[in-house]
Amino acid sequence: MIAAEVPDDDLNNEVISCEEYLDEFISLSRRIKEKTDNSDLNISIRSKTDSSISACNDKRYKLPKIQIKKFDGHLLSYLSFWGQFKKIHEDKNLDDVDKFHYLAQSMLPGTRAYELIESYPLTSENYPKVISAFTERFGNQEILTEIYVRELLKLIIQNVHSQGKDKLPLMTLFDKIESHIRALESLGSKSKLQCCLVISHGGIMFIS
Repeated sequence: MIAAEVPDDDLNNEVISCEEYLDEFISLSRRIKEKTDNSDLNISIRSKTDSSISACNDKRYKLPKIQIKKFDGHLLSYLSFWGQFKKIHEDKNLDDVDKFHYLAQSMLPGTRAYELIESYPLTSENYPKVISAFTERFGNQEILTEIYVRELLKLIIQNVHSQGKDKLPLMTLFDKIESHIRALESLGSKSKLQCCLVISHGGIMFIS
């Protein structure tokens, strides 16, 4: 346009038009870039979210419900019962009245344990009292230790004096003995037992 000696006004107008086009081009380029970046970000976030959901779904599985075995009032059943109920008893997010409900529901009707729990009004204030009475009646460590030692002795002596088919197989006898010893370990009484089992072809001798 300069070479063609175009008038100055026309030249100025052309320069202004070019600048306007350039400004508009830059503005449009910026908008396109912003939209592209946001789109990439959304895709990235969606991808991560989908991955997280997928991971959660992969880990989601349903465990079978644990049913607390009802306590029958026998002292030999106390350790296994309390091993289950202890989780409820120590749950800090559970109100005492709810714990009391669970305890009452865990008692076998018609037993001494059921009657003991039923003798207390079902309130939050009574829960510590009923637990104290329950453990004192059925969870006394010294009494439980004496009972398990007595059962262990009785098991061995009866088997030594049994004849023929009344005699327990050796592995069955071992399993029963180990069961009583584990119970004594749970009570912290294994050291008090101080026993030695001597195995021979004639049977098992118990030396205290």
